[in-house]
Parts: sequence; structure tokens; C-alpha cells
Amino acid sequence: MPWRQLEPDHPLGALANAALGGYRLEVLGGPGTRTGARTFGLRLRRSDGLSTTDPFLVGVFRRGHRPAETWVEVDWVDFRPVLTGPEGVRVPVDLEGERLLERLFARLTDLLPPGGSLMVEYANPRWQETARALSLGVPPAATELGLLLLRAGCFGGFKDWYFAEGGWEGPRKLQAFRPDPARATEQVRRLVAELESFIPRSEGEAARRWAQEALEYLKGLTGGDLKGSGGR
Repeated sequence: MPWRQLEPDHPLGALANAALGGYRLEVLGGPGTRTGARTFGLRLRRSDGLSTTDPFLVGVFRRGHRPAETWVEVDWVDFRPVLTGPEGVRVPVDLEGERLLERLFARLTDLLPPGGSLMVEYANPRWQETARALSLGVPPAATELGLLLLRAGCFGGFKDWYFAEGGWEGPRKLQAFRPDPARATEQVRRLVAELESFIPRSEGEAARRWAQEALEYLKGLTGGDLKGSGGR
């Protein structure tokens, strides 16, 4: 894909040089799409100059006229990117082991207005458990990917794009919305009620575990910050 430097005034520019744990992000622009969105890629850089040669994340960003028409879609992630440097130096990075994935999703959520959404494809084998759970009717918040999106600040509701509606939506993906502050408490309570109803009838140990973690997290929000800024 022909990557190039992003225009300085593009909303994705907010990711340029943004901290991600002990690293910094570099953002690259790609081609536009038929929906008026923009493909983008993210690279990792360390303070000693080591960086990923190619993007470790590829996604699509669309800025709409209304909040609900603004979204970020994560199409591909390398969960173990490699930083390279002079003389063949290669340093692997474990995004999940270093707890960077949730922080990364939170950075993407920061690009969204209230009512905007973050979508992550789950056709990747990494999300096999999430895909299976969703196919069995498990609430999105009671899946591993759903919990990550909640903790990133997208707890305004979910939509599972399991069936393409127009033929061009791409792979299966889970969509989560950044809450409107005026409705955040209501939206959290709705998710809490859904999880409390699901846990007693859950037959899967993994789904029950994710549901319990999501429930504890959401209940913590009701007594704290409901702005949906996510973790860092």
C-alpha cells in the first residue's frame, strides 16, 4: 500500500507522536475509500530510534457530518511487531503482554466525538473465542474483545456486524460506541442489566469470566468517570 505523510490538519494527526506505553506512534495516510473514509497505518517508535518498518496496525477513519457518521475501523493488527535498527537489530514487542492493546484502542477512541464508534474486525484467528461467543448469542460486552472496547471508553452500546448489509462492509467486526455524556449513565445501566441477566444462564466459563469482569468495570464507572476517555 502506498503510505505517505498525513496532512497536518487531518484529525488523525492527533495520533502523531502520541505516547503508547514506552513507545511513540507514527501515523501514515493511505488511499481513500468509496465511503469517503481514509485508510491509515500506525508505526511504533522507541526513544532510542528503533521503529517498526511497516505499520503494525491498519485501519480506516471517517469523519462524518454527524457524530454517528464518524468512526474508526481497525482492519488488521500485528500483535507482535518487531522494532528494527542499525546493524540488523531486531526487538519484538508484545502488544498484549505489555498491555498496549487497550491503550491503543483508547487512543483511537479519543479521535471520536460522543456518538462516534470504534470497530474492530474479529475474523482474525486471534479473536476466535470472541467470534464463537458472538455466534452463540453471548452479549458483546461478555466477550474478550467487547471488554477491551469497554475499557477503551466505548461503552455506549454495541453492534455486531456478522452479516454484511450492503455487500461491501468487509469482514465481521464488532462496533462499539463512544457514549454521549448526557446518556452515559443510562447506557451503562443498560449494559449492566444485560450482563446481570446473562451471567446466571451462561454455560461457558470464558464468557462468564469476561461478563463478570465487564460487570465490575461498568459498576465502577457508575460511581466515577463516565466521560469515556479510556485508559492510558
